[in-house]
Amino acid sequence: MAEIAAEKEAEFEKSHPQLALWMKIKAALAAADGEQYFAANLVGTEVQQLRGVVVDAKPACRPKELLVAVPLPGAQPPFPPAITLKLDRPLPGKPDSQAEFQWTGAPTAFSKTPLMLTMAVETAKIEGLKTSPCSVGPPRKAAGKKK
Repeated sequence: MAEIAAEKEAEFEKSHPQLALWMKIKAALAAADGEQYFAANLVGTEVQQLRGVVVDAKPACRPKELLVAVPLPGAQPPFPPAITLKLDRPLPGKPDSQAEFQWTGAPTAFSKTPLMLTMAVETAKIEGLKTSPCSVGPPRKAAGKKK
């Protein structure tokens, strides 16, 4: 029985390496000794190539912060956010909601309830994130001249 489970786990890791890595990190952070795991294994390291979808961007246009979910295969939205990406500089537009992308970043903080991992990310280390131009607001009316 254990051999079959290990075989399935190895197959899952092979076909979904980024999701498998996230699931291991998430399980370790949610465990009773999550704070110790975070301090010993994540702080000061760079986590390679996680994959997720944009849930929210702050601000919506040219954000410096993204809320990201890591959905399981076949899961349906809405996806609960689990990772906050703090970007080194604003994105060039508005990120497409629910767009899948991948990134490399350094964990800087986490909260256990609800589970939220915060990562510092260089925008150059974000791959596959689609953005659209920010819509231009209505034109401003020129102020009337005072006499």
